Amino acid sequence: LRVLLAARYARRFILNLNEVVAACDGLLLGGWTLRCEAHALAGMSLHAVVAKMRQTDVFVSMHGGDCINALHMRPGRAVIELVNHGFEKAPWVWLDQYMRLVKRTFRVRRIVLPSTSGQRASGSNQTQNWKQMQKNFADAWNANGTLPWPRLRDELHAIVHERPLTRAAGGQPQQPPP
Repeated sequence: LRVLLAARYARRFILNLNEVVAACDGLLLGGWTLRCEAHALAGMSLHAVVAKMRQTDVFVSMHGGDCINALHMRPGRAVIELVNHGFEKAPWVWLDQYMRLVKRTFRVRRIVLPSTSGQRASGSNQTQNWKQMQKNFADAWNANGTLPWPRLRDELHAIVHERPLTRAAGGQPQQPPP
């Protein structure tokens, strides 16, 4: 099962990306051997992005522009969107714009990163005024985050057990050893 994690380096990047890829790559999960890699899609040509996405079974990305690349995936694949704690309750409808575009064709899941991910936002508090809440959302929006490997592993496990997945590049899943 090919798992692609979007690598970002300006803002909203996964602080422990290399550790997550190392923990993920080669893991046997639900009869599938995971092949995990990270790529900075923004630095690739459109042709290369489309080719990479067509080979991807599960796409993991921080919320934002990279999520639109999921539109190049084959039907039946899965997208896991990462959202910073404090931003998941933002009052803006556009937070779900990509989800609305791909939900009919792909399985879409969301992981809210823990508040200890390194962002400055303190989250919304009912006693805060609206301007402070807007600042907190803005801080959380562009913050970098730490993706807990157990949380991603659980989502991947749920994806492979929801309904049968076929490989993007063809072939059958590897059967677990007896």
